[in-house]
Amino acid sequence: EVLLKNGAATHGLCLAFPVLSVPATQPSRQYETDQLEVYHQLLEHDPSLAVEEDSKGNTPIHVAAALSTRLSSDFVCSYLDLLMKHGASPSARSSGGKTPLDLAMVKGQLHVAEWLCKNVGAAEINK
Repeated sequence: EVLLKNGAATHGLCLAFPVLSVPATQPSRQYETDQLEVYHQLLEHDPSLAVEEDSKGNTPIHVAAALSTRLSSDFVCSYLDLLMKHGASPSARSSGGKTPLDLAMVKGQLHVAEWLCKNVGAAEINK
């Protein structure tokens, strides 16, 4: 919050999805709440972060769909809701033509796939 209030640049930040490798325990609810608050502040400051693409055309939704995490499904779905609220498209295609749903299915991220199916029209799912 202090950095944003003092003009910290966020363009090009590529909103990172937390991948926890250590410790091997489930993060606390407080950790997840705090993490979501940071994302909320960043996106309120710069909504373009929700749609920013990496070098392969992946958006933050693509990244969340592709990465395994020990974060709760509630956290992941809240993160996805936050991205969508700030303009992210759950049906965006990467440079390679992959949608977040494609990645979630390949990676076995069933809670992400379920969220995507609820937020993408049937016509998009069947493309």
